[in-house]
Amino acid sequence: MILGVEVRPLIKHVDERGYIMEMLRDSTCFEGFRQTYVCVVNPGAVKAWHKHEWQTDHFVCVSGMAKVVLFDGWSGEINEFFIGDDNPALLR
Repeated sequence: MILGVEVRPLIKHVDERGYIMEMLRDSTCFEGFRQTYVCVVNPGAVKAWHKHEWQTDHFVCVSGMAKVVLFDGWSGEINEFFIGDDNPALLR
């Protein structure tokens, strides 16, 4: 695992109306934030190669499935994660 990368399973609380799922809580993995956004990726499309020199991001796929690949340019290490409907998780 790339240094600093964490994965936290998320729990869906389901009933006949749908579900509720907590994504972030300050007591578990939240350091504060400056920006939050939602990204929609069309079926078959790829969004890739976004670089940060230093930044902490929190990823949650709220519908469908997403393959998230992280690359550490210093060590050359690669991590792949599949998150979403079948594997709800918070990737930090």
